[in-house]
Amino acid sequence: MFAAGLYRWGITGGYFLLYPWLRKKYAPGFDERRGIYDEGLKALGEQRPLWVHGVSVGEVQSAASLVEAMGEELPGPLLFSTITPTGRRMGELLLGSRVDRFFYYPWDVPRMVRAAVNTLNPRIYITLETEVWPSLLEELQARKIPAFLVNGRFSHRTLARGKRWKQFYAQTLNRFEKLYLRSDEEKLRALSLGVNPEKIRVTGESKAGAILARKAQKPENLPSFGEGPPIFLGGSTHSGEESVLLAAYEALRREGDKVRLILVPRHPERAAEVAKEAREYASSVRLLSECPGEASWDILVVDRIGVLFYLYPRARGAFIGGSLVPRGGQNLLEPAAWGVPIQHGPHMEDFAPLARDLKERGCSREISSAEDLAREWRACLQDPGRGEEAKRGIAYVESLDGASRKAWEEIRGYL
Repeated sequence: MFAAGLYRWGITGGYFLLYPWLRKKYAPGFDERRGIYDEGLKALGEQRPLWVHGVSVGEVQSAASLVEAMGEELPGPLLFSTITPTGRRMGELLLGSRVDRFFYYPWDVPRMVRAAVNTLNPRIYITLETEVWPSLLEELQARKIPAFLVNGRFSHRTLARGKRWKQFYAQTLNRFEKLYLRSDEEKLRALSLGVNPEKIRVTGESKAGAILARKAQKPENLPSFGEGPPIFLGGSTHSGEESVLLAAYEALRREGDKVRLILVPRHPERAAEVAKEAREYASSVRLLSECPGEASWDILVVDRIGVLFYLYPRARGAFIGGSLVPRGGQNLLEPAAWGVPIQHGPHMEDFAPLARDLKERGCSREISSAEDLAREWRACLQDPGRGEEAKRGIAYVESLDGASRKAWEEIRGYL
């Protein structure tokens, strides 16, 4: 097929063209990304491992409940790949000893994929949410290694590309043995991309189980937030969103409300930049990594991964990032699981069913400006009923539990 050949040619040529930049940017794990592995991974490959892949933090969180559902008795080692270093650190934090080895995912260059599969020789391959790489799926299918998509979702960007290259997308997606999708809405999107209906299962949102399990765990190295003023939080924020949160914070303070603000950039490397902007609004601004246990602050900027989930229950209200800018939003289940009133912008395309369900239950509000956000946060201070409405979010998250178990019960049959 022309599109498939064009893809193989384009990704191979792109790799050689960008090699100097890739070599510098992806220096950690560079050999692994090229399908070149150390003796430890080679030895695990000889035992026919199970391979699970989650690109970054969100997908790793989705994978946590799947790994839990797998249990202890597996027919081979469990390997887990990520693309980003933050995803890898989150995997090590959440999955720890349950995984035999973490490694970086190979670039989808055909010869690198071939080398990776030669060495790893997995029994099955499972990928989370949106990670679909044509060369790898083609190689796995040629070797009759079953591949599965779990907690699958299809963004508006994927749909737009899929319409332009429908035959290529349909061929690629149908290389999966099964696609376990989050909702009926995702099923309709998959069908519109040409996926065989017999390959589709709607199992629900896999992340719910992992979130509920994490509630029972205790966070490490978090300061004591004491009995100070109420806290509002911006979680997984992107560039341009912190300005809106800071303006809302300033509006509350200007009207006499004593409040504190926690900002958690989606990418921790932006923390210093965010803290610099925050100092224009408050004199006491701290980075979490530099914050002693009993230190006071007006604005706290989080520069670590893996702690956002445990900050939500401290907040009187939580804004979810990636939604005021066109990034498709972030998952709303974490604040909902703690019964925290949620605010988000209009760009929730990647989580539209969740946003709709929580809005219908009164657990979330859509905002489009600093004025809107300040009004919602003020209501959280003044109206205790907002908290009662938000508690319905806990029941909603609990109702979603079990999706990973459903998927694994089917996948296990292929072993």
